[in-house]
Amino acid sequence: MTVKFLVKEKDQIEMEISGIDTALLYYLVEKLNATSGVEFAATKKEHPLSDVQKLIVKTKSANAADITLKALKEIEEETEEFKKKFQQIVK
Repeated sequence: MTVKFLVKEKDQIEMEISGIDTALLYYLVEKLNATSGVEFAATKKEHPLSDVQKLIVKTKSANAADITLKALKEIEEETEEFKKKFQQIVK
């Protein structure tokens, strides 16, 4: 996976990401748009045959990078909880 910042300001980030599943970015965008202080979050794929995608996050005044990291941490915790419950069922 490669990540490159195109825009990195306090209230806005735009990143170019390759080698990541589209579903993960969609879930991150959903989580960000449900977060207080986020004005806009979206993902964009420039071309259907390319694995390069953009993540755009704009906040009202909060730090966009911090909010994105917090959303990623929440996704990580949810995934870990699901993994534990799944392991209990499978045993």
